[in-house]
Amino acid sequence: MELVGNNELDRHMWLESLLREGIYEVTFTKVDGSTRVMPCTLKPELLPDRTLTETTGKATAKPLKIETMSAWATDIQQWRSFRVMNVVEIKPL
Repeated sequence: MELVGNNELDRHMWLESLLREGIYEVTFTKVDGSTRVMPCTLKPELLPDRTLTETTGKATAKPLKIETMSAWATDIQQWRSFRVMNVVEIKPL
C-alpha cells in the first residue's frame, strides 16, 4: 500500500484512520536502525480494556505526540509505538 502524508501530522492521521478499521502489518525502521514488522491495530473491539489508575479510578489520557503512533501489537498482545515517518510499508491482514 502506498504511504500517505509528507509530514508527521498527515502521516499520523492517515495511519490512525487505517488502524482503527482493522489489523495491518506495519513495517518500520526502529530508532536503532533495525527493521520491525508488526501486526497491529487500533480497532476498538480488538483492544484491551483501558487500565484504570488506582488513585482516581479513571482511565488516563496521554497527550497526542504526532511524531509517534501507539498501537496494539496483535502478535505479542502489548502496546508498542513507532515513529510515523519511519514507516516503510503497510498492508492489511
